[in-house]
Amino acid sequence: MENVDFSKYTLIPGWMGAKEYYGTGYFPVKDAEGIDVMPKHYVTYLISAYPDYADGGQYVTRIEITDPKVEIMGITVNSTEDEFSDVFSNMGCTISKKAYATYSNISTTKDNITYTLATPNEGTDGQPMLTIQAEVTNREGIQF
Repeated sequence: MENVDFSKYTLIPGWMGAKEYYGTGYFPVKDAEGIDVMPKHYVTYLISAYPDYADGGQYVTRIEITDPKVEIMGITVNSTEDEFSDVFSNMGCTISKKAYATYSNISTTKDNITYTLATPNEGTDGQPMLTIQAEVTNREGIQF
């Protein structure tokens, strides 16, 4: 990503050792206090070093999606766990599920890339999210 012109992307502040941008066409919204917050539907890209933070460089190491119009391998944030499982099981992936207080996650890892579909539990205010994340190591123990 070192040669990519990010002037058309909106930077999301707050990272050390990485930069996060909204995908084109997505922008922050103002909350009741006038502070920039994430919109309901968005795509973001995290740019960091890879495969280790000490290696430097600029690579997309995470994509976060809440926009139901965005489809990755036939999966959207509105896909069911069965649909997610079918797509990745057909690729020979092992599926894992985890339940948390507000979300239930289904995920798999293929070629050091983890795909996760997070679905808000019934009665919570969350929204579904699809995340694609590369594993970045930290062999030098860099403190951010």
